[in-house]
Parts: sequence; structure tokens; C-alpha cells
Amino acid sequence: MLRRLIKRGELIVHDHDGKTYRYGEAKLGEEPVRARLTDRGAALHIVKDPRVGAGEAYMDGRLVMEQGDIRDLILLRQRDAIPITREPMLAEEGRLRMLEQPPEWHLAQAAE
Repeated sequence: MLRRLIKRGELIVHDHDGKTYRYGEAKLGEEPVRARLTDRGAALHIVKDPRVGAGEAYMDGRLVMEQGDIRDLILLRQRDAIPITREPMLAEEGRLRMLEQPPEWHLAQAAE
């Protein structure tokens, strides 16, 4: 999903296992934005509600900025100006939140 959202500028993400993911491409002389996810659930937390998930993860210390700051991350995302709600995976607000619901909730939804 980030490959579709970030085209201009470069985001480098290091996950909790030490794997590195690169998105976009930096222009000559432009520094990439580097972030580190400190635990296994941080990425899922961000994806569940992308409008506030990254900010919450940052405030909780689960998303650590290693190069640039949170403002740079926001500006990088805004460069391409594709609304998150138009991204197919996230089109329906809170779609991934359904994964957290107890079985009773799913049964009630199916009965409606």
C-alpha cells in the first residue's frame, strides 16, 4: 500500500525484526525520511486507522523517527496528495478494525 501512496520523496522503514523497506525515490540531494517500528503490532496499529495511527504510534514510542521528524513524515505523505480514503485497502473507515471485534459482534452483524 505505501508503494502506491508514496511516489515523490523516499521513506525508509525499519521494522522490529530489523528488516528494511523502501518506498518512493528521493531526488538528488534530498534526504530520505527514516522511521523505525519498535514492536510487532505497530504497523497493524497504523494501518487500522491511518489518519491517526501513525501519530498515536509516534506518541506511544512505537514509531521512532530516525531521520527527519514526524512533520517530515506528514509532508512526505502529502506530496502525492492521494486521499487515504481513496486507497482501496482503506476506503471504508475502520475496515481493519473489524478484525479486533469479538465473535459475538460478527454474529450480530451477520444477523442484520
